[in-house]
Amino acid sequence: MAVIRNLDGKVMYEDPDKDIRQLVMEHKDNLERADLKGADLQGVDLTGVNLEHADLEDADLGGARLDYAYLYGANLDGANLTDTDMYGADITKANLERARLARANLARANLESAYLVGADLRWAELADAWLAFADLKGANFERARLARARLDYANLERADLTNANLTNARLTNACLAYANLTNARLTGAILDGATLPAPASETPAAGIGTSGIGI
Repeated sequence: MAVIRNLDGKVMYEDPDKDIRQLVMEHKDNLERADLKGADLQGVDLTGVNLEHADLEDADLGGARLDYAYLYGANLDGANLTDTDMYGADITKANLERARLARANLARANLESAYLVGADLRWAELADAWLAFADLKGANFERARLARARLDYANLERADLTNANLTNARLTNACLAYANLTNARLTGAILDGATLPAPASETPAAGIGTSGIGI
């Protein structure tokens, strides 16, 4: 029997004839504050799901559809989001520490003030994503696409941006201290007030312009 409880331990939904995946899909419009720690939701279609402040720590959402999902303040610490479609999702202030987001589609997603310390975002699609004020310390963005992304005031300290595409990205007042920008593409990127890796002159990044004009 599948049971979904809220964070206070109160039963939200239960059904003796369904598994957790079916129960989540049936009630995806209202899973606010649901306790789904460690849930196996791999490949499930959760388009437009409401998981505001839900607990999805260590949940498996690999290959799931979470486009336009509402994940405001959700806990996704250690969650598997590999190959997950999160296009246009609202992930504002969510906790994605250690989350696995390799090859995830986060284009046009809102991750403002989200916590992604140590997250794996290799090959992820983040074009036009909003990451202002996000904590991305130590995150792995190797070969990620961040074209036109908004990273104002984001913390990218010690982040790995090897071969990442940051064309026309906005990084005003962002912290890039000790970040790895090897072969990163920053043509047209705006870096006004940003803290760059020191010494900046030794960083082999292409097309850095402090006023949005690439080299």
